[in-house]
Amino acid sequence: MARQDPITGESAGIMHLPHPIATLIPAPRSWRPASGHFRPDDLARVRVDAGVRDPSLAGFAADSLVAALGRRLEAAAPLEDGDVDRSPELRLAADPDLPTECYRLLIAPLGLELRAADRAGFAHGLATLFQLCAAHGHDGWPCGTIDDGPAFAWRGLLLDSGRHFQPVKSVLGVIDRLALYRFNVLHWHLTEDQGWRLEVPGLPRLTQVGAWRDEQAGGGRHGGFYTANDVREVVAYAQARGINVVPEIEMPGHCQAALAAYPELSCTGGPFAVQTQWGIFPDIYCAGREEVFAFLETVLAHVLELFPSVFIHVGGDEAPRERWHDCPRCQARLAAEGLQDEHQLQSWFIRRMGNWLALRGRRLVGWDEILEGGLAGSLPGAVVQSWRGVEGALAAARAGHDTVVSPTSHCYFDYDPGVLDLARVLAFDPVPPGLTPAEQAHVLGGAANLWTEYVPYGQLDRQLFPRLPAMAEALWSRPAVRDPRAFLDRLRRHDPVFAALDIRPGASSRPLWVDAAWDTGRSRHVLRWNLEGPLAAAVAGEAPAVSCAVQSMWALWTGGPGARPEDLPAADTEWRPVAGHSIEVDYGDQSLTVFTQLLVDGRPCGAPEVVELARHQALGRPVTLKPTFDPGDASRLTDGVLGTWRRDDGRWFSCAGADLDATIDLGGPVPVKVVLVRFLQDANARIFAPLVVHFHLSDDGIAWRHAGDGTHTVPDRQQDKVVVPFAVWPKDTARFVRVHAVSGLTCPDWHPEAGQPSWLYADQIVVRDQGGPTEP
Repeated sequence: MARQDPITGESAGIMHLPHPIATLIPAPRSWRPASGHFRPDDLARVRVDAGVRDPSLAGFAADSLVAALGRRLEAAAPLEDGDVDRSPELRLAADPDLPTECYRLLIAPLGLELRAADRAGFAHGLATLFQLCAAHGHDGWPCGTIDDGPAFAWRGLLLDSGRHFQPVKSVLGVIDRLALYRFNVLHWHLTEDQGWRLEVPGLPRLTQVGAWRDEQAGGGRHGGFYTANDVREVVAYAQARGINVVPEIEMPGHCQAALAAYPELSCTGGPFAVQTQWGIFPDIYCAGREEVFAFLETVLAHVLELFPSVFIHVGGDEAPRERWHDCPRCQARLAAEGLQDEHQLQSWFIRRMGNWLALRGRRLVGWDEILEGGLAGSLPGAVVQSWRGVEGALAAARAGHDTVVSPTSHCYFDYDPGVLDLARVLAFDPVPPGLTPAEQAHVLGGAANLWTEYVPYGQLDRQLFPRLPAMAEALWSRPAVRDPRAFLDRLRRHDPVFAALDIRPGASSRPLWVDAAWDTGRSRHVLRWNLEGPLAAAVAGEAPAVSCAVQSMWALWTGGPGARPEDLPAADTEWRPVAGHSIEVDYGDQSLTVFTQLLVDGRPCGAPEVVELARHQALGRPVTLKPTFDPGDASRLTDGVLGTWRRDDGRWFSCAGADLDATIDLGGPVPVKVVLVRFLQDANARIFAPLVVHFHLSDDGIAWRHAGDGTHTVPDRQQDKVVVPFAVWPKDTARFVRVHAVSGLTCPDWHPEAGQPSWLYADQIVVRDQGGPTEP
């Protein structure tokens, strides 16, 4: 008996149901509808045709769809000639005519057939099928054929494991998310100033010392490293899903963790410590010591054993050269090699390591700084990753180098969505304008970069989503028209897809800007909102409904750390429509938190804007500053609007290299039970809490009495942003209140910008006639 093909069937007209690609991200290349309807509930098994030479594909496919189907398909053996099985199944068939990474998915009432020429093509097709099954649930979808393939050969994500270590399980979860959206490169950043993450035989101190750092907040240590078995597990897991793992071993800079372990590799000999601060540090590998190159070759030899990737990333970015300038060994090397300056010395360093890799069949990848000092023609296989805009990509392509494009403007997923929103990511095109067709061929593709200074592994999804699907659309589909509104429509259908992998997205944008001002005459706050940013502009023409909710939140502002919109219980509030572009808030003696949320088609779009309003006795009162600052800035100290974690929210008073010395006239003698002021600390932005805050009271503004001092215990090396409260409880009566915050004036010696002016960021000076919950 001849074998019956369970995929094909008679055409009886096209069903009038939403076509399946309405839910797929990235959008496939083509969809050809056919008659009929397919139900995933009917799917019984997965079977691999005899022509597919990878017998593990059946089990892999069955495992891949469990989270979407809620059950595991039977992995069946290939049918022999003459056998018939009419049960609906997923059949995997080899198609050598399809290009690499491409797939064809045929959908018929009696089953599915997935065709590809390689493992990556099958993995991408299974990712599409996962999305269909998760998004359409029990209802199924119309029949037809999806033909699909990528626009770019390099579709990557950089995962920084140097700043914050991720357990292997977490790395595998990132790979699952990349596979779901058809990425094919995991750029794994394994060494940094703040941690060395790869165990290397013969160099035990790299992990004994270099993998750990002291934590400033709460004490303890942070760190970890990957063994050879860990790396093999990650690489194999990624390969099965069509993803190449490209390791990055930083050189010649960003190596403080390695120098802490082996200080003899530096110009000065140390000692060094694994850094607890983010930034750029002057000590780098010594270019004049042969021991450095022996060390790096030992490390890279182990890397080549573990990573089959042709591409090996060596960083090459942000390497200060002042140590080389002062180092006799480096200057001797410069002279011996006939180099003109330290820029050329870095280029020589990179070329030496690139040639070492090339002799072993690998290609060096480096950030665009490797172009400095002359790279063109001397290392023909080098790949330049352009991050400081697209200029590096333009220079590389014109010089005949392949390039990967990942500029900060579109690709840095550690940025807040208010800086880099979903619409801007969707607009990304890695091919810079102005290249000839031959030069365009050197653009391998693009990558998103997730640096983890402020992203512990438990917050990866919040930063990646929903921007990762938008990057997938840009790199896989490269649509001719980038329509954020249409993309949002597809993205909203992905809620069940996210749920299947327990993905909890962060905000797509911060589309609202709310300005709050105190109206002294009417004794109330007036809030005015505006839409801003690319995503907001895209939906503004659709006349979205904008609503707000008002809650009483005394504890938020008295307790300390300020409001994080994503952490506040906005979903539990009763939204009140806003008429026009402003609202007036009359709240008596209460202190309130006002949420304003953009709604599109009745659903929240982007993060809510949160304004914390504090009602107190200094509200709207005049402020005198010594030295004199802009009066408009001074008004922020008494406008009743509290600052957020974002230093650029316009709600903080700031001054650089100076104390804050502010006097408030309360207009007459009033009871003063508590005086409170908060300061922001963000050491990486040169913002530090004051050393001490002196509080004074006066009846006439001339004779002052000391009301107390406020101190704190927050270390200046604290990595996280901190809002530090200072308070006194004088229980007195006065007309004038003086607050003198003593600044350190400059960044401390340990800071990467030591000696530069430091900033004070001050919040409201709150004066109350009754004690608060923090009163001792």
